[in-house]
Amino acid sequence: MRGSYNFTRAGLANAAQHGITTLEVWEVLDNPGRLFSRVGERSMIVLGATMTGRHLLVLVAEAELEPDVWDIVAAREMGRQEIDQYQRARGGRHA
Repeated sequence: MRGSYNFTRAGLANAAQHGITTLEVWEVLDNPGRLFSRVGERSMIVLGATMTGRHLLVLVAEAELEPDVWDIVAAREMGRQEIDQYQRARGGRHA
């Protein structure tokens, strides 16, 4: 997934509600080991780990008026089962 990312107000509030900093979200989005999963026609889930090893799930949606721009809508920490699936999908590699 190429392009740029923008935080929405809802995305900022949601991340803060889950105790996630904007830096952590950027770390996941910039992580070369991140994984993508399409959700509907205009949304994507980005799975990845932060520099400290925290595993996050970030929901992004294609921006309405800007091509190749993704709005950060929500973020939360992955559960144990999601972390295991993420690591398996990456071939057993951590981070």
